[in-house]
Amino acid sequence: MVEETDVANKPHRPRQSGRKALKKKAKGKNPKAFTFKSAVRAGRAIRRAADIVEKKTRIPETDRTPLEPPPLAVVITTLMRCLIKNYTRQSLHQVNGPVTVVTGRKRRITLMECNNDINSMIDVSKVADLVLLLIDASFGFEMEVFEFLHICQAHGMPKIIGVLTHLDLIKSAKRLKKTKKELKQRFWVEIYQGAKLFNLSGMVNEQYSKNDVKNLARFISVVRYHPPTFRTLHPYLIMDRMEDLTDAEKIHSNQKCDRTVSCYGYVRGSNFQNHSTVHMPGVGDFRISEITSLPDPCPLPEKEKKRSLSDKEKLIYAPFSGVGGIMLDKDAVYIELGGSHSHAAVGLSFRGSLFDLAAIKDNFVTGNWGLDEDAEALLNRMESEYKFYQEMKETLNQQSETNKSAFAMMNEEMRVQFEGYRPGLYVRIKLDNVPYELVNNFDSAYPYLLCGLLPGEENVGFVQVRIKRHRWHNRILKSYDPLIMSLGWRRFQSLMVYMVQDHNGRNRLLKYTPEHMHCCALFWGPLTPQNTGFIAVQSVASTSKEFRLAANGVVLNLDKSLTVVKKLKLIGTPYKVYTKSAFVEGMFSSTLEVAKFEGAALRTVSGLRGQIKKALRSPPGAFRASFEDKILLRDIVFLRAWYPVEIPKFYATVTNLLYTGEEKSKWQGVRTVGQLRFEMGLKPEIKEDSLYKPIERKPHVYAPLVIPKHLEQNLPFAQRPKYAEIVQKSVIPKIIKKHTAVVLEPHESKVCITQLSAERRRSVIVLGPLFKRRPSFCIIPLISLRQCIS
Repeated sequence: MVEETDVANKPHRPRQSGRKALKKKAKGKNPKAFTFKSAVRAGRAIRRAADIVEKKTRIPETDRTPLEPPPLAVVITTLMRCLIKNYTRQSLHQVNGPVTVVTGRKRRITLMECNNDINSMIDVSKVADLVLLLIDASFGFEMEVFEFLHICQAHGMPKIIGVLTHLDLIKSAKRLKKTKKELKQRFWVEIYQGAKLFNLSGMVNEQYSKNDVKNLARFISVVRYHPPTFRTLHPYLIMDRMEDLTDAEKIHSNQKCDRTVSCYGYVRGSNFQNHSTVHMPGVGDFRISEITSLPDPCPLPEKEKKRSLSDKEKLIYAPFSGVGGIMLDKDAVYIELGGSHSHAAVGLSFRGSLFDLAAIKDNFVTGNWGLDEDAEALLNRMESEYKFYQEMKETLNQQSETNKSAFAMMNEEMRVQFEGYRPGLYVRIKLDNVPYELVNNFDSAYPYLLCGLLPGEENVGFVQVRIKRHRWHNRILKSYDPLIMSLGWRRFQSLMVYMVQDHNGRNRLLKYTPEHMHCCALFWGPLTPQNTGFIAVQSVASTSKEFRLAANGVVLNLDKSLTVVKKLKLIGTPYKVYTKSAFVEGMFSSTLEVAKFEGAALRTVSGLRGQIKKALRSPPGAFRASFEDKILLRDIVFLRAWYPVEIPKFYATVTNLLYTGEEKSKWQGVRTVGQLRFEMGLKPEIKEDSLYKPIERKPHVYAPLVIPKHLEQNLPFAQRPKYAEIVQKSVIPKIIKKHTAVVLEPHESKVCITQLSAERRRSVIVLGPLFKRRPSFCIIPLISLRQCIS
């Protein structure tokens, strides 16, 4: 037997030079063999790739994230207990206030519940990083859902995740599928195409399914969020604990005295400075009396801990719910009860030289390194297009790292004095002169925030904004009507004056907001940075079914010299008219007023233009004006002028958190005139000048038709005018005719006898043959004496 051996064949080596190589190189590849079959499909693919790149592209921003960031603020409702049980393996029967939970090695979240009160919705939207929006699938979208979404859009859109509940109430599978699709499409219209929408199938023993909650919690742990610029530049704190430090003897002597309170929470946004001004939405402005840093009540697991958290290491801190242990404070001594502040000793899971695996990993590589180098060169060539973007991002990151490293080597007390209390620290802020109603009427179901103000933001002045009536609000807005606005951290009431800017820069007053378009507005309120969004409502106490958001807009300018004007039409009448000039009176009341308006343009009803020349000595207020042409004495002369209006300086902070229980959601500010009339049953005053008056016009008497003689001769006989005998009417009254004696003069008597004799002869000649049989009888017509006279 002959053993078969493997024969190594000579590998093919293509020509690198020569005629054949040049011929192949010139031929190239067929471009139609490596492209799309359909142009429509190619266009779709190109658009999809461009959309993906555009969604990922962002303007480079400075990374202000601290080494230990504060907990992520997550706003939810009924789902809160299930998420807490998923993270901590504990059941909270009653959840009050914010609850901080550790969800991973480098992440914590603060869970907050939001009710249907519009004040709570406004405050929560300003601090929320992630919103879990629960939607009842059996009912559909409620009005409060749309209101909350539009509030979030005005104050900086957070990450929003929709959660469909009560799906078990829909029994039909076909209807369930259709409902899910309709709700998803409507949700995408309000947020963006592809927004995440979770489904919770049903509840068992008042708990959602574990698998559904686990999937939702897994998505929460990896979600990325981008806080708005306003929030990154302003410090704020979500209060998870509050204490009254007022002396008991002072309270006993006067229960309505101002209190001294301490507020606790994590610093968020930017650095908190000591003795700075803060604003508590729903209460007012305060000056920080003292601020101190405290140990973290819910710390992150240390780096030496295990890779995965065990049940004992999952921490929770909820002081208002009675969970999380009690801390030691310098103002009072408390007993340590364990809980989230008790930590077990943790050792290293990896020891020895296992950390040196990276040093020897290259010893086990097989193959040619050149291929990887070629791939890396190709990758660098592709990323060269984004070189400018990367360089800008690196510059900002280097500056951020420089700022962080400048204070890294300092002592904590020294560092706080220079840079303030940075985000992520758990602090205690002491406030003086706090209204006693805040302590007596404290309700942990409402969100309590402590928001820092930058220098100058505590001042009040004129604020110019661009505003638009919300398309779902059923009424237009009127100038000088009170509006409750949410601008920056504040909620306040002010009087809005609407205006529009003409092409010549004039700010003209508007009585009402225009339909379906923006307009400018001016009001007296707190100074806020430009491009800050705001919303406006007419009342926070209304519980109507209608859409409550009245308008939204953005801050344009903070200009005290802005002037708003309205039309003023002065009317005068000429009393002497010359060729191209006239004397006008009734427009002004004194010579001084005429002097102020010298050179002003005039216009008459007929459209003639004129100009005021000079005042006359008498009567007062009369002046001489010149016109384009001669005007009539009955013309009316107009002067179109602009009158500056006064902006009311009214500003009132919404203090709903100082009320008790249900009164917190029924805060009532200044009411409109229409509301006062409606409540008091009054009718508006009727001005006689504004009423329509009956127009009395004399009937028009047309002149008789006169046909010329030469035209009348050519007309047919049927169309010729028929002239009747004109009977002269006597101007003597009947009573005078009746009682006046007829006494004829001798000449009149002679004429009368002559006419009677002529009439008798005519009668005999004409009527004689008719009376031959009776010759003795003769009829003589009687003629009145007056006819004889005439």
